[in-house]
Amino acid sequence: MNSACSRLSDLPEDIGGTIFEEVVWDQEPSSWQVALVSKRIQSWVEPVLYRRVFLDKRAKLIAFHSSVVSHPTKPPNFFAMHVKSLAILNNSFPTSEQISMILQECKGVQILLIRVIPCLLFGAGLPPEFRVAFSMPLKRLSILLPGIKYLPHSSLRGLTHLELLFMTMDPACASWDWKGLEVMESLTHLCVRGPYEVAGSVAESGAFIRPALLVIPRRVRVIVLWVIAASLEGVEEVSGMDPRIIVLKAPELRTYCNSVEFGENPSFTMLQSYVDIKEELTLDSPEEQILETG
Repeated sequence: MNSACSRLSDLPEDIGGTIFEEVVWDQEPSSWQVALVSKRIQSWVEPVLYRRVFLDKRAKLIAFHSSVVSHPTKPPNFFAMHVKSLAILNNSFPTSEQISMILQECKGVQILLIRVIPCLLFGAGLPPEFRVAFSMPLKRLSILLPGIKYLPHSSLRGLTHLELLFMTMDPACASWDWKGLEVMESLTHLCVRGPYEVAGSVAESGAFIRPALLVIPRRVRVIVLWVIAASLEGVEEVSGMDPRIIVLKAPELRTYCNSVEFGENPSFTMLQSYVDIKEELTLDSPEEQILETG
């Protein structure tokens, strides 16, 4: 090992760094072992290993929270610089304090997926642990509702992709301010899953989103309506409400997060092309409007 490390030390900095960045890019569990070879290699690979953080288990959340609280071997702004995609899921059982600390330290995040329920403990308004999130340079945001009663739309002008997952049919969901999307000047893709009471039916999901179609800006090019229905009966009617609507079965969460974690999601390119085709169709040109995710 010492001999191997000695040979590695002869590599030019840029070449050595590039080689090891490629080795750990897929973030397989074994990739983290590479960081233990030497401090020099650790400095090369850790920025890549921490670029995408996916916290879906309690142990992973505790370990990551401990790292952001105290990281004497890393620069003070390490996580702010290098964490670009962050997912915090409810089965990691985060506390409000843990969420707040992680968001504060990872303030350079561009893709944020928050699937947690602690915010439901708060009354109307923005839960304190989420306030820092809206000062991030976010490009994509996925969030559970009505845990947050409203979004500070003016702070999200750079957002291009927004996903709203409604949990229950309560007054906050029924009175959701869709008109606020108008100030999101960069928004092009909107994904919506209706409350559990309606998400199991394509027709009821369509009825839930229908009022929003009156105010969703035309610059939003794709509206994905997630459903968890066993049957896709009624898709034609729902898709016919607006050419931008595409009805999709909600994907398995890990598959979905993997695509989001890696930046540009190829499926969004496909969906955009599909919507463009729909808009060009005449009323006399039948087109199948059912897409399913694997």
